[in-house]
Amino acid sequence: MKYNNSELWKIAEDGELQNGTIIEDQDGNKLIFIGKSFQNYYTYADLDEKYVGFCVGDEWEIVGIDESELI
Repeated sequence: MKYNNSELWKIAEDGELQNGTIIEDQDGNKLIFIGKSFQNYYTYADLDEKYVGFCVGDEWEIVGIDESELI
């Protein structure tokens, strides 16, 4: 299932998104939900030259859980 930025924030605020959830956008960038925010998890981009995060028009899929965040 694909989510837009607003839908992801809504399920996070409702407590329905588990810590350690990894999401991936249409460009292959991955963020991880760490309880209060989404942080960069993986990108091929040079972060000094490109912003990686919620951008207009992004579509995200939940692709896994980082088990180390469950501790």
